[in-house]
Amino acid sequence: MKAIVELYARIHKMDEDELEANLCLLAPTGRASKRMSESTLHGASTIHRFLKWNKDNNEFAVNEFNKDFSRFIIVDEVSMIDTLLLNHLLKGLTNQIQMVLVGDYNQLPSVGAGQILKDMIDSNVIPTVELEHLYRQDENSYISTLASEIKEDTLSSKFLETHSDYTFLKCSSSSINMNLKNLCNQLKEKGYHEKRVQIMAPMYRGENGIDILNKELQEVFNPNDGTKVEIKYGDVIFREQDKILQLVNMPDENVFNGDIGVIKYIIPANRSKSGKNEIYVDYDGIVVKYLPKDFVKIKHGYVITIHKSQGSEFEVVVMPISHNYHRMLYRKLVYTGVTRAKKKLILIGEANAFEFAVHNNQEYIRKTTLKEMLQNMNKQL
Repeated sequence: MKAIVELYARIHKMDEDELEANLCLLAPTGRASKRMSESTLHGASTIHRFLKWNKDNNEFAVNEFNKDFSRFIIVDEVSMIDTLLLNHLLKGLTNQIQMVLVGDYNQLPSVGAGQILKDMIDSNVIPTVELEHLYRQDENSYISTLASEIKEDTLSSKFLETHSDYTFLKCSSSSINMNLKNLCNQLKEKGYHEKRVQIMAPMYRGENGIDILNKELQEVFNPNDGTKVEIKYGDVIFREQDKILQLVNMPDENVFNGDIGVIKYIIPANRSKSGKNEIYVDYDGIVVKYLPKDFVKIKHGYVITIHKSQGSEFEVVVMPISHNYHRMLYRKLVYTGVTRAKKKLILIGEANAFEFAVHNNQEYIRKTTLKEMLQNMNKQL
């Protein structure tokens, strides 16, 4: 994307100001847009923010009657975009637009209806370039080899071997919890604090579910040392310096679903001006205030779902694998999780559960018509 932006500016002989006036970098999530900005050194935005979404009436201020006049747009993580959002995006653009769509439909599909990236590629109507080299890991990385084997359903026995950037720690489902805590303690001792490590699991409930694991790992990464203020919300304890995951879009605060932050400080009700408990979360310099009515919008982020990880990358990824996750063990899910790791991937649990997931290509068949519509339009042209 960085190269494409630089080439566009060079071809059109644009200086920095002209480029900024004509270029737009978009992604469906806040984390993905931040990643684009870091990579290209240009500002990026979520699609909702670009379209000036009004959360109260669920309408977009940028629309077919009030179009944006950008000339060149790159959209990342397109596999996460559903039919309705793409429809709103296209309505808000002029016919003079040049657009580059970037994504991988082998990852998890959009939460909403459709499979727009797959349909557009399979239609053979839109010029498509397939990138074959992985640059997230170095060329000797086993992570990239494993990702290719998962995608192509050619898993070899090497996934049980230890590599410089990969380990599979075999243990029973009932001992994942204990082994995961021991592993995280070892990582912490080696200097891998919670910002460098991301644990990902498929489900919230169950003995190896995210809710239980978050409680356990809070005591590993951020124990109560007597100096941090904490408050209780239901059966959850929020503590200063806790890693936090944002669950919903809050465009007014410039914070979005999937963003990860840290509790900067907590003001208890008996000391706050509002007379209520207040939590202040720092998302890379953006500090957001939460009152009790907002606490449902956040969770601990020591362990997150693989769905929430999409569009992000992490230095170290740890994934528990268990038959307890049975209904969530399928190829696209583990492929998405594995490809989030930048430098080190650690799988922990049952090897046969991982093999089952890799070989399980079952997923809900999405009945769409975009592919056929594009093909028919192309014939008419």
